[in-house]
Amino acid sequence: MASRSARFTSARSTSARCGSAPFAPDRDVPGPIVRIGSYPLHHGGVGAIRSLGRLGVPMYAVTEDRWTPAALSRYLERAFVRPTTGTEEPERFVEGLLRIGRRMQRELSADHVMAATGYRTVVAALGFLGPGVRTALAVTRGAPRLDAGYGSSVPGLYFTGLPAAASFGPVVRFVCGTEYVSPRLARAVSLR
Repeated sequence: MASRSARFTSARSTSARCGSAPFAPDRDVPGPIVRIGSYPLHHGGVGAIRSLGRLGVPMYAVTEDRWTPAALSRYLERAFVRPTTGTEEPERFVEGLLRIGRRMQRELSADHVMAATGYRTVVAALGFLGPGVRTALAVTRGAPRLDAGYGSSVPGLYFTGLPAAASFGPVVRFVCGTEYVSPRLARAVSLR
């Protein structure tokens, strides 16, 4: 329990330094945010858009409609309205993301795509990850076990938001946690 409260203290002290970043973000690489499901007031995407957008990273989002807080953020370059449910066929879902990448005039490529939905993480239920990825993931009570850079046991696959809460505590689920998570995740990805 002591280690968990130490993480909360670290997250609070990092959040207190609003606007400062211990790394130099690559402003040539866009940050696409894709939320799955219909909860237009969800704050996680808005937090990532604000945190990275303030640092000059061009941010894009897939939203359920053009009036969501994420779609209206001043830090967003463009919102793509495409309602998602989480029940789409993986190939169709990825093809939709690739079409959006072309509309962004960017080539999107990824070995894995992660979606965090609902309030209880059950990685085994995320069919779009594919059976090989799901079985390769080290999990505890359905949630992925993560290293200090939010990386999973599958190289190059990172989790933030609710799936990271089991490893880092509940603060990472909320907007106030993005100031703590973003620099650590960005550093881990840049060192890869």
